[in-house]
Amino acid sequence: MATTGDLVAVELPPIGTLTQAQAQAQAQVRGAACVWCTVMLHTTTAIDLGPCEAKFHATVGRWVPHGCRSCTVQSACLALLGHA
Repeated sequence: MATTGDLVAVELPPIGTLTQAQAQAQAQVRGAACVWCTVMLHTTTAIDLGPCEAKFHATVGRWVPHGCRSCTVQSACLALLGHA
């Protein structure tokens, strides 16, 4: 889950389920691609979902997920309905 400012807690995909292509997965982890649909993001289109911690081979690391507007709105609506 992530909470960013006005954003309700959204369910992020587990880091181990990100795309299989190595370059694309790295782009998702560093926030250059949407964590849900993998579209490449720009500074004007990326929505910051806040820093997260994840376990990488027995060590805890930080990653910076971002989402595209469409996926983030859909996830926030689902989270809101889940809380209602």
